[in-house]
Amino acid sequence: MYIAMIASECAPVSKVGGLADVVDGLSRELARKGHKVDVILPY
Repeated sequence: MYIAMIASECAPVSKVGGLADVVDGLSRELARKGHKVDVILPY
């Protein structure tokens, strides 16, 4: 499955709060399970 995650932050690129850790952990786990994951961040 192809999954696109859109978030305001993602560790280690930009980290201000807990959202960065959640997006990072969730995207890595989904990729580990065989899904294609793209994380889209604002410039």
